[in-house]
Parts: sequence; structure tokens; C-alpha cells
Amino acid sequence: MDRTCEGNTAGLEKLLEESQRREGQLRILVDTIPTFAWRSSPDGSREFLNQRWHEYTGLSPEDGHDWGWTAAIHADDLGPLQRRWQKIIASAEPGELEARIRRFDGEYRWFLIRAVPKRDKQGNIVNWYGSNVDIEDRKRTEEKLRQSEIELEQIVNTIAQLVIFLSPNGSALHANTFLLQYAGLSP
Repeated sequence: MDRTCEGNTAGLEKLLEESQRREGQLRILVDTIPTFAWRSSPDGSREFLNQRWHEYTGLSPEDGHDWGWTAAIHADDLGPLQRRWQKIIASAEPGELEARIRRFDGEYRWFLIRAVPKRDKQGNIVNWYGSNVDIEDRKRTEEKLRQSEIELEQIVNTIAQLVIFLSPNGSALHANTFLLQYAGLSP
């Protein structure tokens, strides 16, 4: 072997080592980010789910592959999720949806699921990339806020006085039942 070949071989080996090092760093990043990261084929079937997803759901890479990931979706959310996912795929545009995903211990938590298409030079979708972010705390806070609004409205409606809430410009925002009945108005 001449020196030119030896130099090329050493250079190629160094490039390969650097590529493998970077791939390892990227794998660590994808598997440790505090969200689920995934890749789907153009038809929406899963090709890759990061380690965090597998640890959360308890499903193996084989079980989550293709359409197996749907086994972790709450039964009430599965149909709407699949319909919305198919609409996103058909639109070929980024999209988002919400669904409950089962944890390995059987508890479900709400997730915001976002997907974006990766296109080739001709504009064809090569893959879909996405993330699932836990929004359980947000959902619980929204529910508490809804309950508080209902309770406040019930309190305001039981006051035997004329009660009206006005905006800063003086337009009516809300009137209690007593005022509406007194004025002969409907909500």
C-alpha cells in the first residue's frame, strides 16, 4: 500500500469516528429531551419513537412501531386523534392535536402533539417529525378555571339584586338572571 492510500484510509477512519461521535451525541439529545420525539413515514405510521416515549408508555420499539403506538392512546381519544392525524397528513401542512397517552402504570396524561413534514427538493413529504409535550397540568388548571366560572355565575345569578358587569367602554359583558328577568331580556 502506498502512502497516499494510507493517508486516505487514516483520514476516512477519522471522519467515520467523528461521524459516529456526533451521531452518539445526537442520540443522547433525542433520547433525553423532556418530551417525546418521533418520526413517521409519509403515511403517518411511526418509524421512530425516542427512548423517553418508550420509558413512559412501557411499549418496546417493536410494539410502538408502525401503528402500534396507538395502543397507548386513550380509547375516547383514539378515533378523533386518528381522524385529525389523517387530515394533517392529507393537508401536507404542520398540525397539532391533543390526546391522552397511557403511562406504563396505566395512568393517562394529556399531551399536545405537534407534527411537521420534511420535504425533498421536489416538495414531496419524506417524513413527518413531531413531539408530544405533557400538558396535564394545563388541562387541570383549565378545568379548575371552568369550575370557578360556573360557581361564580351560579352565585351571581342567585343574588336578588340587579347585577351587571360592564367593559371599560361601558358595554354589557354579563348580567345576572334577576336583571334579565326584570328587564324582560334573554341571555
